[in-house]
Amino acid sequence: FFLDRSPTFSHLARDTSGALVGCIVAKIDDGKTQPAQGIRKGYIGMVVVCPSQRRKGIAKELVLRSIKAMMADGVTEVFLEAESPNEGAIAFYERLGFFKQRLLPRYYMSGQAAFRMKLYLDGVEKREGETPSALSVGLEEMDDKA
Repeated sequence: FFLDRSPTFSHLARDTSGALVGCIVAKIDDGKTQPAQGIRKGYIGMVVVCPSQRRKGIAKELVLRSIKAMMADGVTEVFLEAESPNEGAIAFYERLGFFKQRLLPRYYMSGQAAFRMKLYLDGVEKREGETPSALSVGLEEMDDKA
């Protein structure tokens, strides 16, 4: 579904041997988009990195690539859900500028709660005198690689 509707927002990560080590699945959320208000929402459905490949920047690279593609498509907000006890994932997304919007009790089939997390993309550009967010620094680094 995600790949059919929004293929440019989902990405794979491979190691030097070509083995798959991570992926992100994301899309434009047409049901939540409000064009009259100038709001276009993106949704990150899943970010997965093989346990042996974690803490190497793969998840950050995947998220930044997806968000950069969303920005090019006019997305103004991105949201996702993270399991409430997964402090590592929540801290990771917060470092990128996401914030906890609300708690979703019993969100997952297992009964586990989730936090809905949100990132505003308008105003990502560094303003004079501001410290750039991890997101804007990451996007600048990606531009330098291109």
